Amino acid sequence: MSIFRTLVYNNPGQCRTCGLHGQCTKSKTNGRNIDRSEFSAEMEQNNRRVKQNLAEHPWGTLKRQRGFDYVLTRGKKKVLGEVGLVFIGYNLSRLEKIEGGINALKEFIMQMMALLYPKRACLKTI
Repeated sequence: MSIFRTLVYNNPGQCRTCGLHGQCTKSKTNGRNIDRSEFSAEMEQNNRRVKQNLAEHPWGTLKRQRGFDYVLTRGKKKVLGEVGLVFIGYNLSRLEKIEGGINALKEFIMQMMALLYPKRACLKTI
């Protein structure tokens, strides 16, 4: 038993006449029961805010700390390539800080390469 109340939505009459009935449920008679927490609207709003904050942080860092205010190329494919390269650099610098320095990053890359290409002996040093 939960300490939170749930709101139950059930209207078989409307469910049977709904155009999305076949996509929503397989029940021929009862339709669909939907149970939602009393706080579901607030939780959804909070989730949107968290996702926005997670997505905006790297862009703000690139703009402020690295001066990436505009792209130098034109065309969607070229712009996506340029932005991809910038984010690869951003992700590698984050990984370096998380792993604890450039030597730890090199060791991490070597471990990943050994997992991906176990038969290659040329991956001894970077």
